[in-house]
Amino acid sequence: MVPDSKLRFSLLDLLQKHRYITSFAKTDNRQIEVKLNPSSGLTVSSVKIFSTPGRHLYSKTATLPWGQIPNSLVIISTSLGLMSQRQAASKKVGGELVAEIF
Repeated sequence: MVPDSKLRFSLLDLLQKHRYITSFAKTDNRQIEVKLNPSSGLTVSSVKIFSTPGRHLYSKTATLPWGQIPNSLVIISTSLGLMSQRQAASKKVGGELVAEIF
């Protein structure tokens, strides 16, 4: 269970698309219930936070990071919403670097 917000909801949507979680749903008391996906073979071994409230890191399309391992997921906050580095590169948009999950 996590508190409800638009950013968390879009982050969970991105994690579901990349099979890190099975499903998520809003509950009546402004919470989001998350179901993990242990059978997918994708486990989170580390999370690296790029931007913090005191330091915002931005990147253009040409300089988007690709992660430490091939299966890592770099999350970018763009004008089109949260997306992975591969989606941002294909749509040719840059944005704020949020985190890397590997």
